[in-house]
Amino acid sequence: QDQEEGSAGRLSGLGRPQAATTFRSATNMKEAIGKLRRAFEHYRRSGQLEQALQVAQYPVRPRVGFQAGLKGLVEPAVELASPDSPDAARLLSIYGRVLGLEEGRYQAACEAFDRALTIAERSGDGSLEMEALANSANVHFFHARYQEALRSSLRAIDLSPQVDDPRSELAARYVAVLTIQETGDLRDAAHHASAMLDLAERIRDHFWLVSACWMSEFVSSRRGDWSAARS
Repeated sequence: QDQEEGSAGRLSGLGRPQAATTFRSATNMKEAIGKLRRAFEHYRRSGQLEQALQVAQYPVRPRVGFQAGLKGLVEPAVELASPDSPDAARLLSIYGRVLGLEEGRYQAACEAFDRALTIAERSGDGSLEMEALANSANVHFFHARYQEALRSSLRAIDLSPQVDDPRSELAARYVAVLTIQETGDLRDAAHHASAMLDLAERIRDHFWLVSACWMSEFVSSRRGDWSAARS
């Protein structure tokens, strides 16, 4: 068991930073997720279920349309988690994102999000609810369900004053900018883009710093404010 635990710890310790820093590299992302899957299996075999579930909940962002192996990590974790538990809700939220973005299975993703939201609402856990809404907004958007995307993103943003979850808020505002700028008031889109920059600078996450700058440039260009766009 000690050997299993040591191997799992090393694999998790290698896989997490690799996954966090190789978003655009398909080969490296597959390698990182492979390490996390092996860590998960080591923990599960040695009976350390809490550690196994924590590995599966690590926030890896799937690339749209690219199968990096996240389903093989998250799906068994969903089955392992106690039904109606916070772990189950969080894993179902991640699973819905994987199904919707990696696998292209929109209906199955929506079912996973519905289960996650039911658990979150029943338990009164705003953090779980916000994460599920933000993830579902992302999936709705990439399947061209724009009304559903905006509705979910704004519901998640409404929870932000009570819930300190900057990554979920960033994901929700990202979708809000993309959907509002198509059909709504660009001032609203600019507001969400500005809030994204503040959040990204607070957590110093390179992915979100780049995304926030891009959204601000995007909205500024649409408004014809070329000085702000260049800045």
